[in-house]
Amino acid sequence: MSLTRRDFTRKSAITGAGVALAGSVGALATAPNALAATDIDNDEAESARGGHHGVGYGPLVSDPNGILALPAGFAYKIITYSGRTKLESGEFTPSNHDGTATFEGPRGTTLLVNNHELAGARAQWPHPVPLTEGLVYDPAAAGGTRPW
Repeated sequence: MSLTRRDFTRKSAITGAGVALAGSVGALATAPNALAATDIDNDEAESARGGHHGVGYGPLVSDPNGILALPAGFAYKIITYSGRTKLESGEFTPSNHDGTATFEGPRGTTLLVNNHELAGARAQWPHPVPLTEGLVYDPAAAGGTRPW
């Protein structure tokens, strides 16, 4: 299943309309229990109450790998590494990951699409976004999206 520019624009418009109907992004971020705890939380008071009862998921826990601090009980998994992970095409994963989205794929799969903000000529980047026939918008651009 390929995603055309028209499909992308339509899905983006639907998402934008959903945000507009639900409220601003700032309002969505202030939904109860949708944020990490603030500096106002007091660890001693929290322990005395038998756990975290404030707004959010609790304080961020330092990541021993120094990549991403998350609240207790949360985890992350790195899927691609720039210049290290190889794509299906055999080329290395480009750098400057920006936006990421998922789409329903064939036979129950999920397609992950990463955008790479690589400005300037392709030649100045060691790992530009691969040029995939039929999916290239600007063959001179180093950046763009690629399915994973």
